[in-house]
Amino acid sequence: MPIEVGPVVAEGNVFDDHFLDVVGVDFAGSHPKGLAEWIKNSIDAYNHEQIPEGLQAIVLDFDVAKPKRDSVFRCVDFVGMTKERIDSSFKRWGDPEAARRPVHAGRQRLRRTLGGHGNGGKLYMRQMFNSSTLLTYRAGKLNAFGFDGGAYGYRQGLKDVPMTLEQALEKANVSLDWAPAEIRGSIERGELGFTVVVGRQPKEFRGRATVETIVSKVRMHPQVSRLLQRRPVYVRYRDTMVRLQPEELPLRLGYEKPVEFAIPDTFGDTEDPIDLTLGGTQLPGVLKLRVSNIALVGERAAQNAVDFLCEDSCVATHKIGEMGVVAGRAAAETIFGECECPALEALDCVRNDREKLAQNALTDELLAWVKNKVEDLASELMDLDRQHEQERDFQQSAQYNHLLNDFTSRFVSRTQREIQSGGDEPGGGSGPGGAGQDIPGGTADPSGGEGTDHQGKDGGERGHERPPSGEPRPSGDQGAGAGDKSKKTSSPPKVLLSNYDADWQHPGSTEPFQCLPRQPEIYQRPEDFDNGYYWINTTRPLASHILDREGQDSDRWREYLFQRHVDVIIKDALYSLQGTLTPEAVDQAIDQIRQRVMDAAAQDLKDFLFQG
Repeated sequence: MPIEVGPVVAEGNVFDDHFLDVVGVDFAGSHPKGLAEWIKNSIDAYNHEQIPEGLQAIVLDFDVAKPKRDSVFRCVDFVGMTKERIDSSFKRWGDPEAARRPVHAGRQRLRRTLGGHGNGGKLYMRQMFNSSTLLTYRAGKLNAFGFDGGAYGYRQGLKDVPMTLEQALEKANVSLDWAPAEIRGSIERGELGFTVVVGRQPKEFRGRATVETIVSKVRMHPQVSRLLQRRPVYVRYRDTMVRLQPEELPLRLGYEKPVEFAIPDTFGDTEDPIDLTLGGTQLPGVLKLRVSNIALVGERAAQNAVDFLCEDSCVATHKIGEMGVVAGRAAAETIFGECECPALEALDCVRNDREKLAQNALTDELLAWVKNKVEDLASELMDLDRQHEQERDFQQSAQYNHLLNDFTSRFVSRTQREIQSGGDEPGGGSGPGGAGQDIPGGTADPSGGEGTDHQGKDGGERGHERPPSGEPRPSGDQGAGAGDKSKKTSSPPKVLLSNYDADWQHPGSTEPFQCLPRQPEIYQRPEDFDNGYYWINTTRPLASHILDREGQDSDRWREYLFQRHVDVIIKDALYSLQGTLTPEAVDQAIDQIRQRVMDAAAQDLKDFLFQG
């Protein structure tokens, strides 16, 4: 027969003090994290009294001793606590309502706090100092409640001690000048007071550890970085006091505003989804991603993260590098932001230390969703970077091409003058292409290329139309023996860059003329040929490889552009020769033209080719 049992008679929880060592391990070894907790507790105290944000003065005071182990860290605010407040709130462990009391007596509305479960500041006092004390003054009485090792309680002789404000300030080594003038009257009338959290003989503060390093990490800590924008938090060190403000990251041009993504209403199984609207009582939230103009690495790596917010409170921070981002990883190093999701606390997704989200089905899916959005934005940034890199490369390359066009024009003009005056020329004397001569030989195409992948006027792909067998190639205006009027101009060639320069046929257009990777390195349409234009195809595999690997400022890219101009000069010279050429004549002409180009380049382009 089963034993019938009655309801449980509730008793208070009992746990060993060593349990706090287990809980406090999250706060061991990190002064920036602990100081952030002290700052949040002070802000909660100000918010409880409805003190405006601009008057919530907090002072981090550092007294570095020799040896360092005897140093003292302090945090001061101008609110103060009574003994009743210490007993009901500060002494309690693990109570999310410990600092979340009605704003005023008789009001039931609770003000949300930044301190979470009320553990962080106390665990920092307990774990990271050999001795620590909460010294507080309010309503004419001074109280001191502290930790010595694992033990905690009121300091002997400092429980509810009546004292004047002046005596209390002197005992606490606090100046009323640190408080904003607007609230000093309230302090003097006893409506407010002050609190000093004191940590003596800090642990993990030795060797190269410095106050500057700690403070630098505090200002970037996700738990307080936003709070510092609106609260006057000061650092007092070596008799100077400066305001602590977060670093404002420079934003990428075009991304001055955050990129926003609405969080879905539900996550999880469609048959049993997790409702982030809590039954339609609130919006699920929004992910806001920002893009920095600098990579968030090194000392800024902590900012390359997404903070998860519940109202004003940061309840977790996840670094983007730890999310498993694959797409656009380099660009992802410039992304940071926040995910505002009010339901996280209600759905038990917040850990005690508020460093990472508690792991469960919801947070796993939420983090995967955030990761996907980060990857989408990173891929977009990478595409823009590639586009901008290409445009920047071609702008520099356009300057190189302008210089090379000047060289090509001078060389061709000089050669044409020499030909017209009967001087030396490509294939001069008895060789191929002598002035006024018909060139004997077969029917070889003088272009020396395939010409099988060009784009015609009608948009289709075609090569140069080769003359029928035995028909002369179009020649210069002065060419004799061809029998046809020239189709090619006698002016020097004009070389343009594909995918950068606009089509010369459309003056005023800013749209770059496009070539395809499978088209030749030197590309001409029939209308280009007729008017002496040539396109260097910047999309060819070798050109793209050089640009991607070495960049447009490299020696190899300048050499590549120069060789394409040599190709143009050779083509242009061969086109200018009348008649048809035998293979032997073509080979001899190419050798002679190349030799002359190289000799001229050694003089005219030595700085470009050898000194950048």
